[in-house]
Amino acid sequence: WGYNRAPRHPVSLLDLHGFDDVYVPANASNGFGGAPDGATTSHDRFFYHEVPAITRQFARAAGCNLTANRPHPTKFDGLRR
Repeated sequence: WGYNRAPRHPVSLLDLHGFDDVYVPANASNGFGGAPDGATTSHDRFFYHEVPAITRQFARAAGCNLTANRPHPTKFDGLRR
């Protein structure tokens, strides 16, 4: 499918997404599965690569240390309304 290609040049990336987003799922747990190439399927049947796979591609392209690139904890982690 080829949609999860690394950028040709380093690009800054800020990843924000909701826990229960079924329209642009961040990972397989809130998608509908059945997508090719490690992707997940959205509510409207589009295929999306999981966020960790995308951020790894951006990090590699930018020459980042993949072991030091971790989520930033906030006081809102784990909260759901």
